[in-house]
Amino acid sequence: MEKVSVIFVNYNSGRFLAESVLNLKSLSDELEIIVIDNGSSDRSADYLRADSNVNLICVGENVGFGSAANIGAKIAAGKYLLFLNPDAFPLPGTVAKMASHLDLAPGCGACGAFIVDFQGREQNGGRRCDPNLVRSLGKVVSSVLTKLRLPTFDLTLEPLPTLPTPVDAVSGSCMMVRAEVHHDIGGFDEAYFLHFEDLDYCRRTRDAGWGVDFLPTAPTFHYQGGSVGISRTIMAKHKQASLRRYLRKFSRSTPIVLNLQMFILLIFERLGLLMFRIGQRMESETDGVTSGIAQFRRLICGDQPVVLIMGGRSEIGVPLCGRLNAVGIAVVSVSRCERQAVVFPGTSVVHPELFKRNVGANRLNIIGIVSLCPIWELQAYEQSFAALGCDQIPWIVFSSTSVLTRESEISSDPTGTVAQLKSGEEWLIARRRLSESRTLLVRPTVIYGGKYNNNVNLIKQIGKYSRLSPQLNFALGSRCPVHADDLAEWIVALLQIYTGDRNAGMTTAEIQGGEVLTFKEMVSRTSRSSGLTIRAMSLSRNIFRVALGLVGRIPFLAKMPPKLIERLEHDFVFDNREAQAQAPTSMRFFHP
Repeated sequence: MEKVSVIFVNYNSGRFLAESVLNLKSLSDELEIIVIDNGSSDRSADYLRADSNVNLICVGENVGFGSAANIGAKIAAGKYLLFLNPDAFPLPGTVAKMASHLDLAPGCGACGAFIVDFQGREQNGGRRCDPNLVRSLGKVVSSVLTKLRLPTFDLTLEPLPTLPTPVDAVSGSCMMVRAEVHHDIGGFDEAYFLHFEDLDYCRRTRDAGWGVDFLPTAPTFHYQGGSVGISRTIMAKHKQASLRRYLRKFSRSTPIVLNLQMFILLIFERLGLLMFRIGQRMESETDGVTSGIAQFRRLICGDQPVVLIMGGRSEIGVPLCGRLNAVGIAVVSVSRCERQAVVFPGTSVVHPELFKRNVGANRLNIIGIVSLCPIWELQAYEQSFAALGCDQIPWIVFSSTSVLTRESEISSDPTGTVAQLKSGEEWLIARRRLSESRTLLVRPTVIYGGKYNNNVNLIKQIGKYSRLSPQLNFALGSRCPVHADDLAEWIVALLQIYTGDRNAGMTTAEIQGGEVLTFKEMVSRTSRSSGLTIRAMSLSRNIFRVALGLVGRIPFLAKMPPKLIERLEHDFVFDNREAQAQAPTSMRFFHP
């Protein structure tokens, strides 16, 4: 690909620049790499002075993105120019696909990659329509009130196409253009210091008679915000100034109407900036991230073997991530709430969209799957599992003993939790019947010890604040609760056995803890676990039934399982031998 010149504009990008350059070199040794350093104070580009394969130009001051990009374009020798941010990582094949598209589409002047963030979600800006006042107002408001669905110039919420698609604009974080087009339109408008220069560039490219295409099969991961030294407030101000310049430059309105539009936009911008500042911390957005960039680069390219944990933010998932990392196993954890996940140095958190919607950007090298999410949700990932070759790796999938203890509920509630558990297990058995590796279906009993165990934690809170311990004298059914960390330790042992085992087959195992006790004793120990002086409060069967009836009338509380009182009187203790046969583990006594 000698015909491609890659142009970086660097400003205090830290380790991002080094890893992005390294990523490019791993893709091809025929790329011309040009780095324009905009007066970085972190010396992030200094190491390139000794690299004869990279053309480093140090400007000495921050002249803005457009000006620096134009400097790079002037010295580039390639037929095609790839403008790439230092915190952007094209996957293998992406650069070649972009160049091939320009080869095969003579009317296309610029094309953009499929941009996903570091959690695997499509990033705003990768495909856009031209901004106007209404779309700009929608963009400003929705950037603050993120749950609102207002019209903006981003097309992220539109269905993801499967073929190259003409759009008004693509993202300048990974945009390839014909060198002749760049020079014909005069390059980037240097009056934009930061933001909107790519929108302006694409519009002028189209005005010159060329097409702009979005390539959904050319994925690139983009951190967005890899440069330090500019506060978020200053960044927001640059974005607002660039938006106003863009609208003034391309508006067809009369001066009076245009000034009125600018006044309305200014009001919304000031309101948005005020709300943006509330609770803002003036710190680098890359804190806590740069140390893991090298690992992330290897991971997204498939060079780093990983264990995939579905539901890594669960009560078992949190200790499991830590334990796997402790024995040197890298983890990818799937969670909808990735910002709330516990951070471990060897664990990367991704959004389910990477497996459901953005499968084309998923190149993970998965060596084992542990599913801790509701088992019926797995079917939605079937396409990506097949594409990633997951039939040849071991699966450990958690269901629940409720399939056994509450099976009678299925007929009366065919769409309830138990019916969904049963359906999920049936799908798993059918899906993995012909698998070339191990499959273990796990049905745990009562799990405790995790942050998200609402029942145990609620009883703890009642004891802590009321100083009362409910004594359920009728709840004499036996239980054998298992600690979440014990399950995590057991899973690690299983994976170490399974990943080196060529045997196949499906096994089902119930698993429980190290101590059998009554439900009454469980509640008593849990409520007293605060260490405070607690008074016993005796509750008979009838009083408890009345209390349940009152609680069940509260709309926002979870629905109580039917026949709950009867269940508390029955024994639910299971045979632990199959679980121990898979991986012998010592389980602790019940200590909430």
